[in-house]
Amino acid sequence: MFNNGAAIQLDRCCGLAMAWCLALALPASGLGASVNGIPAAAARGAVEETTAKPLTLEQAIAGALARNFTLQLAQSRLVERRGEAVHAGRLVPSEPQLELSTGRRDGAGRTSTDLGIHISQEFWLGGQGDLARRAARATANSAESQLEFLRTVIIARTRQAFLELLVAGEETQTAQRALALAGRVERYARSRLESGQGNRPALNAARIELARAKTVLVQAHGSRENARLALTKLLAMAPETPVRAVGRLSAEAQQMPAVDTLAQRALERRRDLAAAAEDVIAARESLRLSRRALVPNLSVFASYAREGEEDIASVGVSLPLPLTQRYGGTIQAAGARLRQARIEQDDLALGVRREVYAALADYRSARDQIEALSREALAGAEENVRLTQTAFQSGKVGAPAVTLAQVTLLAVRADYLAGLRNFVRAVTQLERATGGLVILSGADAGTPDRKNAEEKP
Repeated sequence: MFNNGAAIQLDRCCGLAMAWCLALALPASGLGASVNGIPAAAARGAVEETTAKPLTLEQAIAGALARNFTLQLAQSRLVERRGEAVHAGRLVPSEPQLELSTGRRDGAGRTSTDLGIHISQEFWLGGQGDLARRAARATANSAESQLEFLRTVIIARTRQAFLELLVAGEETQTAQRALALAGRVERYARSRLESGQGNRPALNAARIELARAKTVLVQAHGSRENARLALTKLLAMAPETPVRAVGRLSAEAQQMPAVDTLAQRALERRRDLAAAAEDVIAARESLRLSRRALVPNLSVFASYAREGEEDIASVGVSLPLPLTQRYGGTIQAAGARLRQARIEQDDLALGVRREVYAALADYRSARDQIEALSREALAGAEENVRLTQTAFQSGKVGAPAVTLAQVTLLAVRADYLAGLRNFVRAVTQLERATGGLVILSGADAGTPDRKNAEEKP
């Protein structure tokens, strides 16, 4: 997992590789705005990154939680659902209705004015008001749980984008050093050919390696640009905004719970599953409400009328008779929605288990890949550099042998960074699959509390 108190610590083996690369790389003067014909866009990206304001992982997560548009929409939907729940909690279906009437009566040589006042109020019958309130509350609870799960997803995606930007930066530096070394080999092969000591195939091979190194550097810059764009999207920033992620990476193996235990905990923790359960409740209450529609609401009224010299007061009740409308279609539709909600709940629960199994398998694969590169390939490449340098100093080998060892070390480190990118993606996918149960350890300061990956069953 990843630890970053003040910064995310660099893995020891990766650090050794970096130290050798820095010790053996060419002087910085050999890498200008155009490196051996590399387009100026690569240099512009480097300048923009150095002029950008530093961004830590904690700042990126806080910014995403504050500004992400998807999160803002979910928050707005929650406010909407809560407003609907408040409306559903009203005591009566409608406001009292007041009717006033007046008329003029002419007859028998005299004129009089008639007055009429009628007031009525509708009331729930059959518990329809309580059913509507429960359905609305369940819908609001579902929206709240969905928002909580979305926060977990946004945190995981932001963490992934940020760490992939760091990996892309390391990858770019590796590609730049590989290009410098390939240029050194090409210049050496050309000088030997010009002096009559070399041959054309050796120069051609050097030029092919140089072209490949240029391509790799362009691809590395593209990867870094894609990672920057992904991060700016999550942070709701303009796509042209320069971003400079600060931190160092480490991939440390952690003891994971058994997969069945992890899947069970994910089922208990995933807030989208809680939302699905609330959706089932809302659909069930809506079905009961549809059936209760056969019980019409009762209206109570009182009226007063003055007709000529007579005063008339009356009270009564009224209710519609469900003779032609039996709400069969409404009940059928509500029943179908309940079945759909239950199917979606079951599908989601199964999907959560599948996500956990797949994410854990990817995590173990990426972890093993990094461990193999760290312990074997990197150590062997570093030893080759030391041995060839010693042999070069004693005159046993030429400069190409040293350069070849350096290129091999950089290639192995590039493979390590590719494995590190896979590791980042696997762990952040595991974070999402478990609802934040497994996270990049120590890398979420300032965010809601989460349990670390070293949690035991």
